[in-house]
Amino acid sequence: MKNVLATLLLLALACAPSFAQTRGFRASVPFAFTIAGQTFAPGTYQFQRPLGKPSADSAVGMIAVRNVDGSAYKAVMTALARPAGDQPKDCKLVFKKHGGQWQLSQVWIGGDTQGQQLPNVIQGTDAVLASSEPEVAIAELR
Repeated sequence: MKNVLATLLLLALACAPSFAQTRGFRASVPFAFTIAGQTFAPGTYQFQRPLGKPSADSAVGMIAVRNVDGSAYKAVMTALARPAGDQPKDCKLVFKKHGGQWQLSQVWIGGDTQGQQLPNVIQGTDAVLASSEPEVAIAELR
């Protein structure tokens, strides 16, 4: 029994740094949106990186999205995106509107040098970050 407890303790300690990288952030999304064909209702969501922070030379990553009440979940592989300007200091979500529907386009974890670009999102010109435009950004809840 002591060996089992010791093994579990070592496993927990080995996973602690990875857990810190996957913790993610929460954001309140005031409109319905889609991720890879799945529609999410307005609400508060937890955004995480289940595979941890991608390395600088990675080409792909993964984002998991979960409603805080546990009613919706989706994990998707992502491409990595470089910021157009300065490196984002805060966490944010970027949504693009296509065909009258908001699609999650990018997820940025504050301080990272690269964001996560979701697949199957129509890419257009960047716009002013306002809900009346074809793109909107939502910041992390504090």
